[in-house]
This record gives sequence, structure tokens and C-alpha cells, in this order.
Amino acid sequence: MGAAKKRLDVVPEPMTVEEFLDWPGDVNGTKYDLVDGFPRAHAAPSDEHGTIQSRVATLITLHLDKTRPECRVVVGSGVRPLFRAKWNFRQPDISVTCKPNVKGARYIPEPSVIVEVLSPSNRAETWDNIRNFMTLPSVREIAIIHSTRVFAELLVRSDAGEWPTDPAPLMADDILRLHSLDFEAPVTAFYRGTYLVA
Repeated sequence: MGAAKKRLDVVPEPMTVEEFLDWPGDVNGTKYDLVDGFPRAHAAPSDEHGTIQSRVATLITLHLDKTRPECRVVVGSGVRPLFRAKWNFRQPDISVTCKPNVKGARYIPEPSVIVEVLSPSNRAETWDNIRNFMTLPSVREIAIIHSTRVFAELLVRSDAGEWPTDPAPLMADDILRLHSLDFEAPVTAFYRGTYLVA
């Protein structure tokens, strides 16, 4: 059966990434990742999740426009992890790449920074995605912004190419620094517009 004819409730066998990208999805317009050959639905984002995602994308975009105009923020597009690449396609909340956009491209080219907004409804999926993002050799930093409290975590790949065993915690009064982009902002800046900050 062709991928374009497959329905979510009738997926008899794993899909490849190519089949997944041709798959029309379900009738509700739900967003999916491809996880080991099977579609995994994204939980509907909360107002806080969407507001934080927008703030992070805006702050990084404004910084890049001034300092690194060759770089750009990409919201919601896909990456293809190296582990079981034929069967996995993930869509981070925010990615930064310094490679040019190519017409019709289905993947973010060489993302250097990934930001995920972590909500209670997507905790397990988010950490699973992060482990997959760590397989991409171009990724230098991964920031995790929590949506129910003013708190962030940061993973930074070492010069030797290794990731730490645990992310560094960032409290409300800390500064989040993305050294690969020469970007920094108070953690609280990502929460403006939410009930979490005054």
C-alpha cells in the first residue's frame, strides 16, 4: 500500500522517512514525528508552550539579524537523526542553522542549536527527541525551556564532540548562553507574556 493511501489507524507496517513525508496524515491535521517507523502524534501545545516558543524564536532571530545574518531560526521543521535514519524524522520546536534555505527542502540543513519547550504532556517524547538530536554532528547546543515553571536546562557538546551526562540547570535569575551563536538572555525573558512572570 502506498504511503499516500495509508491512514493512521491502518498502518500495517513501519514507514520509511520518505513514505512518512508523503503520508497525508490524519483528518484532524495533527502534527506527527516518525519514531522507529511509526507516526507519533504531538500533544496539542498549551498557550504557555506556544508563547514561550514564540518568545525564544523572536529573541534569537533579533540577535541573529544583528550579529549573524547568514543564520536563521526555523520553527517546527524536521530533522533526520542519524540513528536508524531510514525510520526516524523529528520536528524540534526551534532550530538554528547557518546554511541557506533550499527550495522544497524537507529537512533543516545542519542545525547548530535546537530548543525544545518541555510541557508535562510531552515530557517523555521531548527527552526521546533530544537523545536523537544529539546524534546530529552539527548540533552544538540544546536548550530545554520548561513551560510550567521558570526553569531551563542546557546541553553543550564539548570540543571533543562529547555530550554531558546531564544538562546544566538554569534558574529564574540565571542567564542562558548559547555560545555558538554569541547569544545570551535572562531565563525570565522567554516567559514574558505568560502567567509565570509578573
